[in-house]
Amino acid sequence: MTWQRYAFLLKKAMIFGKKFEAEDDKKKKDVLYDASLEETYASFFYKPQKKVYTYLLDTYKENDLVYDRYSKGKLESKLAYHGEYKPYFEYIADCLKKYSSQRDKQKGEAFVHGFTLAMTSQNKFYRPISELDNDGGYADIFLSPLCDIYKDMVDSYIIKLKYCKSQTTDEQVKKLFEEASAQISRYAESDMVREAVKTTKLHKLVVIYRGAEMVVCEEI
Repeated sequence: MTWQRYAFLLKKAMIFGKKFEAEDDKKKKDVLYDASLEETYASFFYKPQKKVYTYLLDTYKENDLVYDRYSKGKLESKLAYHGEYKPYFEYIADCLKKYSSQRDKQKGEAFVHGFTLAMTSQNKFYRPISELDNDGGYADIFLSPLCDIYKDMVDSYIIKLKYCKSQTTDEQVKKLFEEASAQISRYAESDMVREAVKTTKLHKLVVIYRGAEMVVCEEI
């Protein structure tokens, strides 16, 4: 099966899963499914750089690399309702380190970005948008809140990912953080982001990997 075909089938499966969750919540909260979800996934699923994304999801499922649903739900709920982002991104970093082959890690920034996107796509509270294009530049991942489904959710996130090689010094990491902080502040000021966050609080996060290790996960 080609990766394009796999991406198509995976997209359909993910959308079905999101619809199932939405329908379940509709029964509980009397809200409607956000029909723009399918359009959003279609907008980024067919880019060539997303081969890493689909490959990772495939590997993740084939090897049954899952964790306790209750624990997953707690991490996601705390991210969405309490602004507790560090445990969530530390979990992603731990999975990346545990389940990635040496060959995967050699792909560097593309692999880290794809892995993070694959993991955030499983979070039922958000629509992850990759490489968000706005009038301020590009943000690596915008976790757009599904407020039409979860009307009481509190927090949304825009994440600037940076990658550097394992031999990068602490001083160089500090410089990367400063650069990323300036970039993400511009992204967050765009009209599109302001509209998408709706009533939630937008958290601007800088995440830096040095090799396979997450060395920075900070809000600015």
